[in-house]
Amino acid sequence: MGSIKDQRVDLNNNWPKKSLFPAEKYLIDKMKTCEVDIVFQPAKLKYSDDQDFHNMLSHYLEALDQLPLRPDIAFDCIWKALDAEFVRLQKVNGSKEGRFSLFYKHISKSDYTCNTYSKLTEVIPLQTCEFVAKRILENNIAYKNKPKNNDYQSFRKRTIDSLGQSLYDVFIGKYGVLWDSNKAKTQRDAGILIQKLLKGNKLKVETIEFQLSDQDRALFLTAVTMPQFRNERFHGLTTPPFRSSTATLKTYSHAYFIFHVAYAHLLEVFLYRDFKTIDIETTKQSINDNLNLFIKVFKNEIKK
Repeated sequence: MGSIKDQRVDLNNNWPKKSLFPAEKYLIDKMKTCEVDIVFQPAKLKYSDDQDFHNMLSHYLEALDQLPLRPDIAFDCIWKALDAEFVRLQKVNGSKEGRFSLFYKHISKSDYTCNTYSKLTEVIPLQTCEFVAKRILENNIAYKNKPKNNDYQSFRKRTIDSLGQSLYDVFIGKYGVLWDSNKAKTQRDAGILIQKLLKGNKLKVETIEFQLSDQDRALFLTAVTMPQFRNERFHGLTTPPFRSSTATLKTYSHAYFIFHVAYAHLLEVFLYRDFKTIDIETTKQSINDNLNLFIKVFKNEIKK
């Protein structure tokens, strides 16, 4: 068998003939071993003539077409529906507040939302936590060099709003000084800490004890994890993940987790927009069903 680089070229030269890359084969084999045909189960929806609902549903249906092999692109499709809602909320509220924080507050304060997606952090993969830890540490350096840069300011603020100023300062103090000397180990250690915190554990970091609330954990998913995944994909800062020699099932667990987070947010929009296509209990059940499906397939990848 040739190299992955050769396989990419062959895929072009032999198109439209399909060819699975190693990571894609790993996922298919794992699904067979787990006796599942899917790593995602859509919630059943009721019929509606509402055009806004169907605009969002159309993006979401595009997401379904990408599964099971491309959860990253499936996320992109759902993001388009969520992004339109972020803009609508800002316009309706006449607010200059950050769109992700505003969106979270709307979910958390609405009378008709499920507001339990923070429980997804119970199964957040270490790779996702390492991804976020690296971005926080890199952004801290970039912010110090260019404190007036809007992107660096925004990410820093969203992180502090989620973790709290004290925890953020301790986190940067603990890992920021180690970053240049050993990036791989520092990223791993910082990711492990974030994973424990997002699972709701009470931890002593340096000399201070911290524990994130359900609200903190939910905001972290909404305002930090999900947007950063989107931004890097949109701006081409990352290469397609599954046609790489380094891709593994761990790579899939990261992308599928972010996709599940985005889907839970979309269901919340369906609820508070009162489209009457889904109810709170069905939404809760969907989040639980997909959480269990995720564990079934990726339980061995969560701590890797």
